Amino acid sequence: MAKYQMYEEPAVRQRRWLWPSLGLLLFALTLAGIFGADAHFLTDPATSRHLAAGKLAWEAGPILATDPFTYTLAQQPWMQHQWLFDLGIGGVDIIGGVPLAFALGVVAFALIPLALWRLLMGEKIPWPVALVYVCLAVILLHAHWLLRPQLLNYLLLPVFLAAWYRYRQGLTPWAWLGLLALLVLWVNVHGGFVTALLFWGLAWLGRLIDRWRYGQRILDDAALRWAVFGAVAGLVTLLSPFGWKLHGMIWHMVFEVQSYAFYDEYRPLDLASGNALAVGYLIIVALLIVGRLLPGRAVLGWESVLPLVVFAYFATQSQRHVLILLLVAAVPICRDWGGAFCVWVRGEAGKRVAKLSEYEQQSRSYLWQAPALALFVVGIFLLTPAAATLRVGAYNVTPETLEVIRAQSQLYKRPFTTTWNGGPLAYHLGPKFKISFDDRNEFHGDARMVELYATLQAREGWADYLQRERFDSAILEP
Repeated sequence: MAKYQMYEEPAVRQRRWLWPSLGLLLFALTLAGIFGADAHFLTDPATSRHLAAGKLAWEAGPILATDPFTYTLAQQPWMQHQWLFDLGIGGVDIIGGVPLAFALGVVAFALIPLALWRLLMGEKIPWPVALVYVCLAVILLHAHWLLRPQLLNYLLLPVFLAAWYRYRQGLTPWAWLGLLALLVLWVNVHGGFVTALLFWGLAWLGRLIDRWRYGQRILDDAALRWAVFGAVAGLVTLLSPFGWKLHGMIWHMVFEVQSYAFYDEYRPLDLASGNALAVGYLIIVALLIVGRLLPGRAVLGWESVLPLVVFAYFATQSQRHVLILLLVAAVPICRDWGGAFCVWVRGEAGKRVAKLSEYEQQSRSYLWQAPALALFVVGIFLLTPAAATLRVGAYNVTPETLEVIRAQSQLYKRPFTTTWNGGPLAYHLGPKFKISFDDRNEFHGDARMVELYATLQAREGWADYLQRERFDSAILEP
């Protein structure tokens, strides 16, 4: 039996904990986008609503049980299922204003490629292959360059994927605690936690199928350990203020709210459109297919096939899910292309690549260098003139519009607002100023949202609708 070596060479420790890594470089390059002070990051109307709800929650209580924004559904029960994100980002806005909220959102975005890099390094993917894939991921992720809680989905999912691949024989006690703690956080931030549970369930089922195909004992010890952990993880998802109701809300939003189809990100994937997500989907599929034809390709079992098929299907139904597929497909794609890379690149060049890849796998310096760099960059950014020019909803409602409403507030008791400007109006003028609509389709209901869009498109009956609802004004986009 090999003896466990407690001693580690100082030079090895220095390389692992002090030397920078390519993962840190990816983080730094993505973080540099902060100096663009791109107000598009704050454009989505949901961003304004999250900030408004969070700031109000610090005054009225951590969870807003009734709607504080509209006069049409005033004080109606509202499930603020993303309450922890609202509370956190609203608190940041209170402390440091919009520039600090913007900066921390960009830091969260920059951590995504680092998390994906660590996932691929944990699977011993050659660094050039991993680098190309992560760069592709960063480009596609800019389709969601928005300060919304979905950022946490793309950041946390690679961590949960890495746990599945790393702990094939079952999680260690510390991994149990760490993943369950992250899951509780995720549950209270965004409903996207179901993607991690769905991946685990599909991969676990696929592994059982693979074992059956090869005549092995289907429910071995590792499978049972993961089954136990999966059951506990499912129970942990009840640790939110809403319990089982949260799962009902997620089901309702994903499968029942039809009016989300009014928004581009929720529409079925149109491969002929040529938009970034359609092109990204085609690239992912092409990489998967070509990778299966390459020399040195990995063994592809049902453990990988089941998650790929299911998430590829969801991506066709709602194009925003292409980004989830991008993360789920990372390991299968890079395994195939990494195997081919090792066949093509041999000799001294291959040894150099393998040496740097091994260093990247062992590196831990990012654990302190990334936070230190983030603090430094955010501090510099907050001192720049560009930070002071940031404004929530800059492309949704103009400062002049806000000034007119403030000066003549008596004329806007029942304004007709839209999903585009409702959130920014609530942020800048609420809670005293009330809106009629915002982007919460699951709250307003399909019937009301269909009437709203029929009116905005001047369909038959639009004038009757405006009269019936007794609007005294209309605040519209050009």
